[in-house]
Amino acid sequence: MMNILRIVIAIILAGHGMGHIMGFLGTWTSWQPFSEPSFNESPWIFSDGIFIHSAVGKVFGIFWLVAMIGFLAAAIGLIANQSWWSTVAIIACILSLLAVIPWWNTITPGIMSKKSAVVIDIIILVALLGPWKDVLLTRLSSG
Repeated sequence: MMNILRIVIAIILAGHGMGHIMGFLGTWTSWQPFSEPSFNESPWIFSDGIFIHSAVGKVFGIFWLVAMIGFLAAAIGLIANQSWWSTVAIIACILSLLAVIPWWNTITPGIMSKKSAVVIDIIILVALLGPWKDVLLTRLSSG
């Protein structure tokens, strides 16, 4: 029987990862799947001249896409009980934070909560890098 904690964490990783598609689509397309836009026309936090649809924005859109793929891969690796899943999850969290934080002023509140996304990234990083990581990884690999 599969470890229920492993399933729950894999669902969280996959769900968090799928949310990153909004960042990729927001930078590379004009498609808005919700009645409220996911991004506004504010510049990023480092200057007033860089916007989400600029070349710099598109580069960060790739970060969103790679973070999404990383979270989905980590979820699959966790379910398959692969030892590499936690490393992929850590990298995906770092990419997620690098993608979200510079565009903090641009991401609109609503369906895509930037605060909850950052909190999830931090929780995952603390869980996988903290002093209890060996206990957690052992618990997840058993069963």
